[in-house]
Amino acid sequence: MEFTEEKHESSHPTQPQSIQLAEAPNATLILVFGILSIVFCGIIGLGFGITALIMANKSKETYSLNPALYTNGSISNVNAGRICGIIGIVLGAIITLFIIAYIIFIFAILGGLAASGGTGWI
Repeated sequence: MEFTEEKHESSHPTQPQSIQLAEAPNATLILVFGILSIVFCGIIGLGFGITALIMANKSKETYSLNPALYTNGSISNVNAGRICGIIGIVLGAIITLFIIAYIIFIFAILGGLAASGGTGWI
Protein backbone atom coordinates (compact mmCIF):
# COMPACT_ATOMS: atom_id res chain seq x y z
CA MET A 1 0.00 0.00 0.00
CA GLU A 2 1.30 3.33 -0.97
CA PHE A 3 0.24 6.58 0.63
CA THR A 4 0.23 9.69 -1.46
CA GLU A 5 0.00 13.15 -0.08
CA GLU A 6 -2.46 15.37 -1.83
CA LYS A 7 -1.87 19.10 -1.84
CA HIS A 8 -4.87 21.31 -1.79
CA GLU A 9 -4.62 24.84 -3.11
CA SER A 10 -5.88 27.16 -0.44
CA SER A 11 -5.46 30.80 0.13
CA HIS A 12 -3.23 31.63 3.03
CA PRO A 13 -3.98 34.64 5.15
CA THR A 14 -0.50 35.96 4.47
CA GLN A 15 -1.13 36.21 0.74
CA PRO A 16 -2.38 39.64 -0.34
CA GLN A 17 -5.73 39.61 -2.00
CA SER A 18 -6.69 42.27 -4.45
CA ILE A 19 -9.85 44.07 -3.44
CA GLN A 20 -11.61 46.05 -6.12
CA LEU A 21 -12.54 49.42 -4.64
CA ALA A 22 -15.67 51.10 -5.89
CA GLU A 23 -16.19 54.69 -6.87
CA ALA A 24 -18.21 56.76 -4.44
CA PRO A 25 -21.85 57.05 -5.49
CA ASN A 26 -22.34 59.69 -8.21
CA ALA A 27 -18.83 61.14 -7.68
CA THR A 28 -18.33 62.19 -11.29
CA LEU A 29 -21.88 63.54 -11.63
CA ILE A 30 -21.46 65.60 -8.46
CA LEU A 31 -18.25 67.12 -9.82
CA VAL A 32 -19.90 67.90 -13.17
CA PHE A 33 -22.91 69.54 -11.48
CA GLY A 34 -20.60 71.56 -9.24
CA ILE A 35 -18.65 72.86 -12.22
CA LEU A 36 -21.84 73.62 -14.15
CA SER A 37 -23.13 75.60 -11.18
CA ILE A 38 -20.15 77.94 -11.57
CA VAL A 39 -20.33 78.09 -15.36
CA PHE A 40 -24.06 78.86 -15.45
CA CYS A 41 -24.16 81.21 -12.47
CA GLY A 42 -27.60 82.62 -11.99
CA ILE A 43 -30.86 80.75 -11.58
CA ILE A 44 -29.69 77.74 -13.61
CA GLY A 45 -26.45 77.68 -11.63
CA LEU A 46 -28.41 77.71 -8.40
CA GLY A 47 -30.22 74.56 -9.51
CA PHE A 48 -27.00 72.78 -10.40
CA GLY A 49 -25.31 73.91 -7.18
CA ILE A 50 -28.14 72.82 -4.92
CA THR A 51 -28.35 69.47 -6.70
CA ALA A 52 -24.58 68.94 -6.38
CA LEU A 53 -24.68 69.82 -2.68
CA ILE A 54 -27.57 67.46 -1.92
CA MET A 55 -26.00 64.61 -3.88
CA ALA A 56 -22.60 65.20 -2.24
CA ASN A 57 -24.10 65.04 1.23
CA LYS A 58 -25.84 61.76 0.43
CA SER A 59 -22.65 60.36 -1.08
CA LYS A 60 -20.61 61.37 1.97
CA GLU A 61 -23.16 59.63 4.23
CA THR A 62 -22.79 56.45 2.18
CA TYR A 63 -19.00 56.78 2.30
CA SER A 64 -18.97 57.26 6.07
CA LEU A 65 -20.76 53.94 6.58
CA ASN A 66 -17.84 51.98 5.09
CA PRO A 67 -14.93 54.14 3.87
CA ALA A 68 -12.73 51.14 3.02
CA LEU A 69 -14.94 50.27 0.03
CA TYR A 70 -14.34 53.47 -1.95
CA THR A 71 -11.36 54.94 -3.77
CA ASN A 72 -9.71 58.10 -2.51
CA GLY A 73 -9.98 59.69 -5.96
CA SER A 74 -13.75 59.39 -6.02
CA ILE A 75 -14.07 60.93 -2.57
CA SER A 76 -11.87 63.78 -3.79
CA ASN A 77 -14.28 64.25 -6.70
CA VAL A 78 -17.22 64.37 -4.28
CA ASN A 79 -15.45 66.97 -2.11
CA ALA A 80 -14.44 69.07 -5.13
CA GLY A 81 -17.98 68.91 -6.54
CA ARG A 82 -19.38 69.92 -3.15
CA ILE A 83 -17.04 72.92 -2.93
CA CYS A 84 -17.82 73.95 -6.53
CA GLY A 85 -21.52 73.59 -5.75
CA ILE A 86 -21.21 75.90 -2.73
CA ILE A 87 -19.31 78.46 -4.81
CA GLY A 88 -21.93 78.17 -7.56
CA ILE A 89 -24.76 78.68 -5.07
CA VAL A 90 -23.12 81.81 -3.65
CA LEU A 91 -22.38 83.25 -7.11
CA GLY A 92 -25.83 82.33 -8.37
CA ALA A 93 -27.51 83.95 -5.37
CA ILE A 94 -25.49 87.16 -5.76
CA ILE A 95 -26.19 87.42 -9.49
CA THR A 96 -29.88 86.61 -9.00
CA LEU A 97 -30.15 89.34 -6.35
CA PHE A 98 -28.46 91.84 -8.69
CA ILE A 99 -30.88 90.94 -11.47
CA ILE A 100 -33.87 91.37 -9.15
CA ALA A 101 -32.50 94.72 -7.89
CA TYR A 102 -31.95 95.85 -11.50
CA ILE A 103 -35.51 94.95 -12.47
CA ILE A 104 -36.88 96.80 -9.43
CA PHE A 105 -34.71 99.82 -10.32
CA ILE A 106 -35.99 99.85 -13.92
CA PHE A 107 -39.63 99.63 -12.76
CA ALA A 108 -39.01 102.43 -10.25
CA ILE A 109 -37.64 104.66 -13.03
CA LEU A 110 -40.55 103.80 -15.33
CA GLY A 111 -43.00 104.45 -12.49
CA GLY A 112 -41.40 107.83 -11.84
CA LEU A 113 -41.66 108.71 -15.53
CA ALA A 114 -45.29 107.69 -15.63
CA ALA A 115 -46.07 109.79 -12.53
CA SER A 116 -44.42 112.90 -13.97
CA GLY A 117 -46.35 112.68 -17.23
CA GLY A 118 -43.57 111.07 -19.24
CA THR A 119 -41.38 114.17 -19.56
CA GLY A 120 -39.10 113.57 -16.62
CA TRP A 121 -35.85 113.81 -18.60
CA ILE A 122 -36.05 117.49 -19.51
